[in-house]
Parts: sequence; structure tokens; C-alpha cells
Amino acid sequence: VEVFCRALHNNKGAWIFAKAAPLHDQDGNIIGAIESVRDISDRILSDTYGALGREVLHLLNEPGELRGVLERILAALKSRTGCDAVGIRLQQGEDYPYFVQEGFSADFLLKENSLVARTVDGGICRDENGKVRLECLCGLVLSGLTDPTPPHFTPGGSFWTNDAQLLVDIPADADPRLTPLNRCMRYDYASFALIPIRNKERIIGLLQLNERRKDGFTLQMVEFLEGIATHIGEALMRKHAEEALRESEARYAETLSVVDTGLWEWHIPSGQAVFSRIYYEILGYEDGEFPATYDAWRLLVHPDDIERVEEALRSCIGSGEGFTIDLRMKMKQGPWIWVCTNGKAIEKDQKNNAIRMIGTLSDITERKQAQKMEAIGTLAGGIAHDFNNILGAIIGYTEIASDCIPPESEAIDHLNKVQVASQRAATLVKQILAFSRQAANEPVNLY
Repeated sequence: VEVFCRALHNNKGAWIFAKAAPLHDQDGNIIGAIESVRDISDRILSDTYGALGREVLHLLNEPGELRGVLERILAALKSRTGCDAVGIRLQQGEDYPYFVQEGFSADFLLKENSLVARTVDGGICRDENGKVRLECLCGLVLSGLTDPTPPHFTPGGSFWTNDAQLLVDIPADADPRLTPLNRCMRYDYASFALIPIRNKERIIGLLQLNERRKDGFTLQMVEFLEGIATHIGEALMRKHAEEALRESEARYAETLSVVDTGLWEWHIPSGQAVFSRIYYEILGYEDGEFPATYDAWRLLVHPDDIERVEEALRSCIGSGEGFTIDLRMKMKQGPWIWVCTNGKAIEKDQKNNAIRMIGTLSDITERKQAQKMEAIGTLAGGIAHDFNNILGAIIGYTEIASDCIPPESEAIDHLNKVQVASQRAATLVKQILAFSRQAANEPVNLY
């Protein structure tokens, strides 16, 4: 018979492997048994720690809101370690309140949530450098002031005990704690461990595990929990960076929506793309109405522009420089519109090949129309100036001719008609110059 079970071994709870076999006499009768018992606690703990570590890493790499992720991690720690209460304190201003917890009573949390030491009149206690002073053992660990030489302090800055009552007996002059509150003992927690959560060298929080029974921890377990706390610290900074990036992107997208600018992203190897809602709206489509792919986008580009645009994309991919180009794209219903797109490669593979590009799209049809009208105006203004010079000669020589012939001559009537037609032409020239916006800025002698 082979049995795995928990039992009292060496006056402590332990996992044992018991094996028994019957002992027979010469006639085959059972006259006894041969038994062996082996303590396999270290192996069980190693397996447990390994499984817990993998579970925590899996949770830390899952997408989701930070509080929810940490709550699932605490549930796993509480279940796997058998602790009665677990919590994570995170820095908030100058204090370190509980961010998530499981198992602590509401009364305990009310009294233990803040660690800031206060003066008699309620002011904040600070050291000579102006840094806030934190109370009790949690404050000592969070302040990074632990000495690794006494028992139950580790080189990693943690504190752990299997008999909290011993803390009450520490002489005041030998107690490293500021204002020892001993609330863990008052709430009947005999064993507890306090593990600093770090971002590189800076302590940003605390992992706390409490048990009501004695002998709840070993040094091996505390060192394992320090590794878990390290992973939590790294994940916290990553999550904070991701949340900050999401907030920044949301603000950027909101800003672009105000100025009617669309966003696009292109995964070059796969041809898959992402187009923002404004991008679709610029082209007259509902959000997601056409496939977000390079091939679908290419079909919307004017045939006369596609070669020029793709050359700009290839140049951007090869050089890593950004690009800006004007092109025509097809509306869902209606004419071609002029748009301006710019982009830049922002991610490369191990071979330094661009694999991801992002950019913007804006409708510049009105600008293009304005440029076209400006070009027409410039051309019209030039023609009007030239025509005005010709009119000047016609009108001038007509007046000279009128002075050179007798008033009763029949030719006078013809010359007067030339004068009237020339004045009408001069009026037309003036209108053309006004259209070209030159009439007000460039004085012209109109006859």
C-alpha cells in the first residue's frame, strides 16, 4: 500500500509518503508488516511553488484592468499557500494603502489601511530629509530600512515570522519599528510575511500574507514569494505604462476627431490594417464597412496616383523616414476626393526590415479646390494684364485718329464705336483682375 497524505511529522505539519507491505510466515500467514515513512514536504512545496509561479506569470500577462488582475493573483496565492488573508499595498501619494486584499476583516482594514505616522495634533511625521515616516513592520519594509542580519529579515528586504507574539517581547531600544502597533497579533495572526514589491531598486508596494496558525512560513517560501513580488513589480510598471499609453492614444484620437483626421496602421508582412472611425467617415463609409487590408485600400486609390503613392511607401519602408503625399481616393457614393496621408515605419524585425507603419489621413479637397482657383486666378490675371496693354494701344491710337480727321468725317462715327467697345473691354478686364485678387493689390491704369 502506498499513501500520500498530510500528517504531523517532527512536531510540524508535513507531507509524507507512507509505504507498507505485509510480512508472511512460512505458511503464508500475515504475521506483521514492513512500513516506511518519508517526508516529501520539500518536493510537494517545490511542485506547489512551480505551479503557483506559472499561474501568477500567466495572470500577469493576461490583458485586463490592473485591479482585476491583482485580485486573481491574490486568490491564487491564498489558495495555494493556505494563508488566511493576503493583500497588496501600493503607493498612493505618500501613503501605501491596500490596493487589493482578500481575507482581512473590515475593522482590520479600517485601522491598518494608512501607514503614515501622525503627530499628536494630526500632522504628518517626517524624517530629517522631509520623507514621510511609516509605522510598524509594514512601514519598516516599505521604507527599505530592514537589516538583513537579525533572524526573519532577508537580504531581499522582507520580514517573516512564525510566532508573532515574540515581537511583543522586543525591548523598545532594540525595536527597529516606528510606533509598533502589533495589530496582526491582536487579530490573532500568528504567522505573517511582508514582501517588498519593487520597480528595479525603488519599493512601490508590499505583498502581505497572514496566517492564524504558527509555523506558516519557511525561508524557502519567503524567498519564492520575493520572486513573485518581483514579477508583480515588473508587471505593475508595464500595466501603468500600457494604461498611460492607452490614455495618451485616446486623447490623441479625440484630438484628431475634432480636426477630422483619420488614423491608420499597417502590418506590412500580412497586409492587415487598422482604420479609425474617422478614416472610414472621410471616405463616406460606416466604421469597418470595407475590409481593413492593404488590398482593399489599394482599390480605393485613383489609378493615376497608385504608382506614385506605392513608390512613397517603398521609399519609407527602405529608408525609415516618414512621408507625406497628396492623392485621390474614391468616396463610397460620389466623386474622387483629394486626401493627404502621412506615415512612418515604427517597428522592425530582427533583420531590420520594417514590419509596422502608422499614419494619418485628412480630406484636403477644399484646399485643392482653393489651389485650383488660385491657379486659374493667376492665369486670368496674367491674361488680363496683357489684354489691358493691348486695349491701351487701341484706345490711345483711336483718340489720336479722332484728332487727326475733321469732325464731320464719317470715320468719326466708326472711331466712336471703337471707343465704346474698348471701354466695355476695359470693364471686363477690371472684373477679371478682381477675380484674380490682383485688382486691389496691383494698381492698373484702365482706360
